[in-house]
Amino acid sequence: MLNTTFNPTNTEAFNKEYMAVNWQSSSSAVTAGATQNIDFTLTDDMAFNGIQLIAKGSTFGDTCTLQIVCISGTLANGVTICPPNTVLNQFGTNIGMCDDFQTKVDLVSEFPAKLFGGLTIRTIYTSTGSSPVQVIANYKLSSILA
Repeated sequence: MLNTTFNPTNTEAFNKEYMAVNWQSSSSAVTAGATQNIDFTLTDDMAFNGIQLIAKGSTFGDTCTLQIVCISGTLANGVTICPPNTVLNQFGTNIGMCDDFQTKVDLVSEFPAKLFGGLTIRTIYTSTGSSPVQVIANYKLSSILA
């Protein structure tokens, strides 16, 4: 749903009357020794509750950065909010990866963030190894119903 009016002021407001769980996922193969953007653009207003990052073939020293980006400068409802490719929030910077577990990051926000349709959750994965890395980002989202 676009143009939602739900404006939570405390954690008690996040309940089934206003929200429904709606996890999403995006993935990409990252070339060895390269940096790759893994983008997921929201088509509806959502509450962002966290992210789970899974990487196969990672090397100790690989990193990821997590951002909210307005790629087009315009939300899905047609409202222009900023210049194209504006980073609105960076909520993880150069988070270190290890090579002995596939689940690299599993973050849950204590207070979910409302994101408007048209914004993009971006994972920037930097590979430092000599083999390609398969990365999956699972987004812990909730659809906003009001």
